[in-house]
Amino acid sequence: MTMKRFLFVSIALIFIFSSMGAVLADTHTYYDLGVRSAPTSMLSSEPTPVAGIWQPTADAPIHWQWQLSKPFNISKHLISGVTVYDIDMFDNDASVVAALHAKGFIVIAYIEAGCWTSGRPDSSKFPASVIGKRISGWPDKWLDIRSSKVRQIMAARFDLAKSKGFDAVEPDCIDGWQNNTGFPLTAQDQIDYNKWIANYCHSIGLSVGLKGDNDQVGALYTYFDWALNEQCNQYSECFKSPNSYALFINANKAVFNCEYKVTSQCSAMKAAHINSMTRDVNLKAPGSSGYKRVPCVPDTRNTWN
Repeated sequence: MTMKRFLFVSIALIFIFSSMGAVLADTHTYYDLGVRSAPTSMLSSEPTPVAGIWQPTADAPIHWQWQLSKPFNISKHLISGVTVYDIDMFDNDASVVAALHAKGFIVIAYIEAGCWTSGRPDSSKFPASVIGKRISGWPDKWLDIRSSKVRQIMAARFDLAKSKGFDAVEPDCIDGWQNNTGFPLTAQDQIDYNKWIANYCHSIGLSVGLKGDNDQVGALYTYFDWALNEQCNQYSECFKSPNSYALFINANKAVFNCEYKVTSQCSAMKAAHINSMTRDVNLKAPGSSGYKRVPCVPDTRNTWN
């Protein structure tokens, strides 16, 4: 091959591969997920503005029920005055969601987004390599949220919630970076994963709340539509600077809180416009033995005071 022909071929190959790289970069496709091409907005590091989804505000109290202990029974478990129901995504089918919608209610899907739970329909799809240590006090196990396989399965879960008609998602176990998961998760790993959750849910038209992960509120509140915390009074985390839930409130985004072992400190919660209540730790259904639900703002009242 002459030197002139070699230079010509080399230049042509460089041009071809450069063009291919530009095309791949422009399509923003997650080839390792095996789910579908991810929308550009989902891959963005910036919050994804979404119109038409549930975006609860802090202007007035929101009367809500959180029930995870058994499938929701529309004829037995409704509570007068409650307008938002947070129920298990797998345990409740589309007909339950439709029945709640028919009465004008918002329905949130509880989904384990950062932990593995035995007995779920997709439990066997998780490779052993992504299942970590048991969560203290619970049978669930932490997941390696850095794994593309975990994202693939979670994307399918969010898609299922959308297909069942849920309005929003409560993604649980998304604070593994602060726990003994069995994986070397960093704060940035958690931020990246939680941003991915928010942007993916928005890309398919679902509202999404930041569940826990108190110490990253400052980095994440612009990505999520609302927040749900457990025991922020008990652990003095509600207004802990610089990750205070006031960031959500000041952005006019609703905050929900649930206490188990202490009272909800209702005066402070109402003053801060936080929808707080005291519940039994197993989040049982009305009528069940041990059931407890005491909201700070009575379900009959629509003002903070």
